Amino acid sequence: MKKHFLLCLSLIAAMAVSADDWTLVTDASDLQEGDAIVIAYSEAGVTAGLEVGEGKSSYYLQAVESTFGNDVISSVGEGTAQLTLGGSAGAWTLTNQDGKKLGVTDVKHIAWDEGTTTWTISIIGGDATISSTNENYGTLLYNTSNPRFTTYDKSSSQTKTVQIYRGKASQKHTLSYKDYPYMKSVCELPTYSAGQKVILSAGKPKKEGNVFKGWKNGEELYQPGAEFTMPDADVELVAIWEAGEETLSDDTGIKELKINGETVTAVNDVYSYELTAETPAVEVRYTLKHVYATGSPKTGFTIDVPAAGAEPATQEITVIAENGVAKKVYTVSVSVAAGDQGIEDVQGDKEQCTKVIRNGRLYLIYKGTMYNVQGQRVW
Repeated sequence: MKKHFLLCLSLIAAMAVSADDWTLVTDASDLQEGDAIVIAYSEAGVTAGLEVGEGKSSYYLQAVESTFGNDVISSVGEGTAQLTLGGSAGAWTLTNQDGKKLGVTDVKHIAWDEGTTTWTISIIGGDATISSTNENYGTLLYNTSNPRFTTYDKSSSQTKTVQIYRGKASQKHTLSYKDYPYMKSVCELPTYSAGQKVILSAGKPKKEGNVFKGWKNGEELYQPGAEFTMPDADVELVAIWEAGEETLSDDTGIKELKINGETVTAVNDVYSYELTAETPAVEVRYTLKHVYATGSPKTGFTIDVPAAGAEPATQEITVIAENGVAKKVYTVSVSVAAGDQGIEDVQGDKEQCTKVIRNGRLYLIYKGTMYNVQGQRVW
């Protein structure tokens, strides 16, 4: 079975964490890529929410009530932004459970997936300074007067330093394609956490006499390239088949075919080309509509030309679709017309008439003018 190289479309890291305790981070050097964190202000018993609120001149993360204990959050409130750390120290990214990065477009202007989305983090005595890498956009603080989290370029009696709480490490799980391990996309990770979103491989497996219907997990059927949310367990996707033959997609087949440099149009999948004079052979070149389709024989083959009036010489071109299973057969037919009908009409004074063959076709030059064999002036 032929293996296909697969293009990676994307992978979204969006980790969701269970209801286990979230622990206060007291040392920034303990933070690692992949950590699940929430931003909080413990004195008010609130965590930073997913929802962005709009004030008179600001955009902010709303405050969500959560349950705090001694240096822990025992239960985060519904709507809390559960963030996954990405990048590294000096340029952290904070990605929420919807796969969007926390960004800032100006002082007091928080946004998801907009503006500068990298941050520096330092921690002293449990208080975290989370600042935009764009120094003009300030530091993320909590406003006690108007309960909210946003960036400020200076502190005041109303703004307070926040804290970071880290969730317990999630168990990692594997995702595989049963009987088709090579279908795994090159950008898929070895393991995933529960809630992490993955774009499945865009590749399709092949099975003689069957049509691939999709990948099944439980009662759900997923198509190649679909988004898949990882459960809290290992997953083995199973290929589902239906008896039958794959059909060519609309964008698969021969795009253009030329014989001796001349474009030929197919009629009922047959490319007919008639010469008016014998020539040893013609060259056939073609292009395909789909980049991953293949043709046999390969473009640039030749066909020996038959004698005038003889049965046409034919060659089949088989196009294999991008799925590697479906195919379509085209026929190239080359013949030579019997006799030189039409030449006498323009032949005139034979001593002043010259016959020439161009691209395997006969033309007549008479007194500086070229005619085809039907007596029509060419130039």
